[in-house]
Amino acid sequence: ELTGEFRQQHFLIGLILSELAAVFELQSPALHARAANLVRNLLTSHDWDPRYSDATCKARVATLYLPLIGVLIDALPHLFDWNSETKGRPLVEGSNEEQDSSTVNFAVAQAIAGIPVDQAKGKISAETTRHLLICLLWVLRHVEEVPLRNWWSELNPAKLHRLLELLFICVSGFEYRGKRGILRSMQQRGGRTTEIVKSRLEDLILGQGSARSDLILRRR
Repeated sequence: ELTGEFRQQHFLIGLILSELAAVFELQSPALHARAANLVRNLLTSHDWDPRYSDATCKARVATLYLPLIGVLIDALPHLFDWNSETKGRPLVEGSNEEQDSSTVNFAVAQAIAGIPVDQAKGKISAETTRHLLICLLWVLRHVEEVPLRNWWSELNPAKLHRLLELLFICVSGFEYRGKRGILRSMQQRGGRTTEIVKSRLEDLILGQGSARSDLILRRR
């Protein structure tokens, strides 16, 4: 956990994670993105650093970021949830009776986990949430098994439930939704992605300021 002792022993990481936890309380998507990008860039640099190419070294680095999991568990009400419309996990195939008996209402599950209903809808954008989830998955992938088990065993039922919900959001956030889902996402972003790509390719091929590009532009 992000305790005072941890901050004293690992000052820089403790400072970064503390600021990350604090920024979630602010209504500022720009600050959310900057804080998430900072952590993501740090983990990216660690991942590409040849000094940490050995699995044991990388596991020790990941252990230093273990409090990040607790930070994201506490920030769960603020994260973007791709399943907020369905209000729960996808139902497994089977009879209606089996589905009803095996499915817990999402609002009830949030109440059990201690998540206020008015905070159920996240404040963080989908893109920033994905960046945070990538950091979470990197830590879970590379952290040593023993520290992870020890930390997991100390979680109370409410936090354990939040951790499972966080992992479920990971599955939803990185789920392949097909071509239609990708097109829908592009349209939600303004539908200008294709035009921007075409413009950049045109500039790259023609060359900005070249005589050939000026000639082509005059003929249009």
